[in-house]
Amino acid sequence: AYTFGLNSLIAKLSAADWYIGANTVGGTSLYRIGLVTDATNTTANPTAQELVRNVTAMTITYLQTGNTNFVTAPNVTNWGAVTAVQVQLTLQGTSQNAGTNGSPISRTLTDTITLRNRLD
Repeated sequence: AYTFGLNSLIAKLSAADWYIGANTVGGTSLYRIGLVTDATNTTANPTAQELVRNVTAMTITYLQTGNTNFVTAPNVTNWGAVTAVQVQLTLQGTSQNAGTNGSPISRTLTDTITLRNRLD
């Protein structure tokens, strides 16, 4: 166990946007864009990082207390009642004719994240 002193900094808060965008090889990728400060620590510049190639789609949905279905952001009625987030990524293989019907193989990965501070 470790006791932190008063006003200790454990982690610096940072915000990031995640999106699907065109990459340098003619496909699509999952990108993360965040603010990076310059050497003098006075100017923050948005900087994009390509994280995963061949991601063709991303869907984010939210679960609110008392509901059984995940909904998209415009359908969230109370952001304080959101208890879980579900992220779906669709990935496509690099071989354009690997599938049984001569098309690329595509898979959807789903991850559900529970917001611990919102659970009873």
